[in-house]
Amino acid sequence: MLVARNRIHLEETADMVRKEGARTLVIDVDLSDRAAAATVTGRTLDAFTRIDALVNIAGAVPQLDPFAR
Repeated sequence: MLVARNRIHLEETADMVRKEGARTLVIDVDLSDRAAAATVTGRTLDAFTRIDALVNIAGAVPQLDPFAR
């Protein structure tokens, strides 16, 4: 399960994961919205029935501004 605000980047990552043989679920939400956590959890459980591990790096990766020069 991949979660972020930018669906295009999520799909690129999901394609790489699928090529390795894993199932993916892409959810594009803004994790600064408190309701997003419930959305992510619910959709993940619906798709996979359980969560075995969680890696949360929301806000930990510097974002590049495509318009910065």
